[in-house]
Amino acid sequence: MAECSEVAWFDPADLPPDALPWLAGTLRTHLLDGTPFSEVLEG
Repeated sequence: MAECSEVAWFDPADLPPDALPWLAGTLRTHLLDGTPFSEVLEG
């Protein structure tokens, strides 16, 4: 938790400005395209 500024639910299209830079693309790919999450997925 020390590295987190906030823990909450957010709409993927409305992530906070300090979200990890790859998070929006990864969520879009997983949630909208149905691609399984993978640590090697490039956002």
